[in-house]
Order: sequence, then C-alpha cells, then structure tokens
Amino acid sequence: MPVTAAAQQRVRPADAPRRRVLMICFAYPPIGGAGMIRSAKFVKFLPECGYEPVVVTPAHGAARLPCDADFGRAHGAAIYHTGYRDVVGDLRDLFRRGTPQRSQLPVVTHAVTPSQPRPSWRRSARRLVYAAVTLPDEHIGWKKPALQTIRALMTRTRFDIVYSTSPPESAHLVARAVKHEFGIPWVADLRDLWSDDHYRQRTRTRRWVLRRIERRTLTDADVLVTVSEPWRRQLAATYETAERPVECIAHGFDADDYRATRTAADRFTITYAGTLDAHFQDPEPFFAALGEVIRRGAIERDRVRVNFHVFGDNVPDLDALAERHGLTGIARRCAPLEYRACLAAQQESTALLVFQWRSDAGRGNPPLKVYDYLGARRPMLVVGSGDHVLRPLLEETGAGVIASSPSDLARIMTEWCAEYRVSGQLRWRGYEDAVARYTRRAQTERLAAVFDAALARTSRQ
Repeated sequence: MPVTAAAQQRVRPADAPRRRVLMICFAYPPIGGAGMIRSAKFVKFLPECGYEPVVVTPAHGAARLPCDADFGRAHGAAIYHTGYRDVVGDLRDLFRRGTPQRSQLPVVTHAVTPSQPRPSWRRSARRLVYAAVTLPDEHIGWKKPALQTIRALMTRTRFDIVYSTSPPESAHLVARAVKHEFGIPWVADLRDLWSDDHYRQRTRTRRWVLRRIERRTLTDADVLVTVSEPWRRQLAATYETAERPVECIAHGFDADDYRATRTAADRFTITYAGTLDAHFQDPEPFFAALGEVIRRGAIERDRVRVNFHVFGDNVPDLDALAERHGLTGIARRCAPLEYRACLAAQQESTALLVFQWRSDAGRGNPPLKVYDYLGARRPMLVVGSGDHVLRPLLEETGAGVIASSPSDLARIMTEWCAEYRVSGQLRWRGYEDAVARYTRRAQTERLAAVFDAALARTSRQ
C-alpha cells in the first residue's frame, strides 16, 4: 500500500488546536451493514489525530441489517440524527392508492380472464417515475432533512472541513451544497464507484444520467478518496488535478475488536462471512476441491465444517452445492451475524474464505471481510486470480494464499488438512509489520493527513 504524499508530510504539534470536521454519513449506527463500519472507525480515531468529528446521519432509514447505536459513539465526537423521507415508500403508497382495491372493483356479468396482466404502459410508467425520483439513489429524500440539520449546526458551530461518504451518493449532494453555501473544503470518500459501480446493475440510460450527475458533483470536491489503488487510478483519470488529488485509503481492522486470546476450533472450521452473489462469485470450485480432498481421505468428514454466514439478493444454493459434492452436513448456510459476533466467529475459525468478484469492474473491489480477516489472524484462502487487489495485499502481508485453478485449490486444501491433522491448527504466517499498516488507526491517520493537505491548499488560495 503506497503511502501518499499527504500522509508522509503530516507533522502536527501535539498542542496544535483541534479542528472540527463535519461528517455526512448515511450509513452509520444504528443503520447497519458493512458501509457504516468505515465511518464509525474514522470517528473513533480522528480525535487522536487532532480532529473533532461531528456526524450527521439519519435516525432511521432503509437498511439491510440493524446495528447497535453504541457502535458509532466515541469520545470526542458528536452525532446528530436527522429526519428521513423514504421516497421509495412514498412511491409505493402512491401507486397502491392508484390501484383499485378488490372491494372497489366494478361488478361485471360477463366472463373475464381470472388474472389479467397489468397493461405494459402502466408498468413502464412506474419504472420511469421510479427512475426519475430515485436519482442519484433511493435515499435522495435524506438530502433536505440533512441540510436542515447542518444549517442549524452552522449557526452555532464552525467547521474546518466537510467529509462525505458513499454509497449512497446522496451524501455527496449534501456535501456539495454545504461547500457552496458555507465555503468549506470538501473531501468525498467513495467506498464503491458511482456510475461504474460493479455491484448495482443499471440500464445504459441510467448509467449515462448518473455519470453526468457524478461529474457535475465530484468536480466540485477538493479531494477524492477511494478504497483501492485500481479504483484510485480509475477516478484519477477523470478527476485528478494539481488542486484536486485522488487518494487511496484502504479499509482496515480495529485491533480493539479482537480478543487477546483466541479459542481454537474443535474441528477444521472454514468460515465465509458477508454477501455472496451467484452472478459474480462462484463457490462451486471450492466445494468440488473440498469434496475431493475428503473422498481421498486427507481428512475425516467429521473433522471438517464450513460455515457460510451470508446474505444478499442472489445467494447461491449452497445446500444444492453441498449435496452435489458430498458435503451435506459439512458445508452449510448459517444466519448472518452482527458485526462483533462475526469477528468472534472469524477468530474461532481455522481458516477464512474469500471468493473473488468475476466481473472486470469488480476486480478492483477490496472486500471488507479481507481486512477483518487480517485482524482475526487466521489464514485466508482466496478463490480466484487475485488480480488487481487481493494478490498484492496477500503478498504484502503474508496473510493467506491464492487458488487461481482447481489444481491450486486441491493442493492447498490437501496441505492445510495435513497440517491440521498434525497440530490441530493452521499456523498464522502473516508479516506483523505489514499487517499493522492496515489497522483502522493507521488508516485514520492517512485520512487526517488528507484533511491537513486540503486545508493547506485552501489557505494558499
């Protein structure tokens, strides 16, 4: 992970006055999911770096997973919860009111088809209305209440810099308005790409519209930040100038979240945690390799367990894969875990599993779970080529291995099973100095350096 010029130059006296940063974060406790972790950890460590964080976030909003609100509270930080308008729910209610209820339908005496399809023009109209109302995303209804809260804050508080993080990209629209209204330098953090996001499927027309909104918005930022070097290069090709750098600040792990002593599993336990998408991630080669290793007798069936703590809109049929490869009762889908419980499950495992994203755009994606795995200090197995992000990370840290072919998978699993049979565990082979560069504290220091450099450039203008 190259150290940016901003991070290299950051030297602030211990008695320097504390600066205040306005953090516009939709994804923040109690709104759960992976997106809230990055901001919550920045908030935890920014006071150590000379910045007082003030978070503006909705009190409620559409979220896949709930989260303990205490997770986002930190000494030296203030959190303001705003209202939230659910534009998707409003549309749903509007469309529902426009559809006659069964009791309101007129009585007819002639025969009709029991279930007539809704006219195609009506479906098309609804799609068009939805597409128009949810630009740039379905959380655009948060923009107005967020700005109302920020304007009230501005009457009694001075901010040195504003930070926004996406997705959702509506947060950047709020930050852009703040920059223009109050003249505060703005750092925009993209945890995923915007119009070129690898995960969200969009029509060509919607992508074109989003690209125009993206460029109009981000060209007003003072700094862009993203989470991987491939994505940094991609954004830099469009946005980077001498006065608007594009920086890479990776995800990380918080050493405080892990127990000092780790309980060894009583079986060879492999864990996968997080989203899993059948379109873009293929777990079958792993199932096939493990099934073959067990059939050859490299390890007994009752000494192996694979736990998939997964969620998502298109999760593969893991039970069918297990049956196909003789792993019924061994590989199983488990319920998603709250973040702290998920970290504990990783520490209690023998090894940890990653499936590389198969699309070209997604290869620049650094899965958040990989950085949690670094903190767990359990060997990780990456199924896929590891190109762009994962292979360089593992080569730097020594934290795991890449299996880019079925023969690699079979060899690695055989070696791991042999080591486990002898010692009852797998030895952690990570390079501690390299792993330490990915702590949340170290990544927050890099963010503070970005803030310092942005403020220095603004003072020169």
